[in-house]
Amino acid sequence: MSARTIERPVRQELEEAAGRIRDVVVHTPLVPLHAHGLDPRILLKPEILQPAGSFKIRGIYHAVLRLADEDRRRGLSTVSAGNTAKALAWCG
Repeated sequence: MSARTIERPVRQELEEAAGRIRDVVVHTPLVPLHAHGLDPRILLKPEILQPAGSFKIRGIYHAVLRLADEDRRRGLSTVSAGNTAKALAWCG
């Protein structure tokens, strides 16, 4: 088995992917952490606000969108019992 070389996406590809998922994902805010006297420069990004409850919806939804209609009709599956599975179920 040979190792595959995976190229990093270029900015244009990232912007195109962001455009594809724009109507589904929630633009989550950065929220300052003020609890327990910790550094107020610490920011939280509450991805729990996403439709499937985590950031996984971003990549999973984009991957499902890129499937051919015929492939999507055959069904979706994942080897996950966590947030990836939850995001894929939401997409289904």
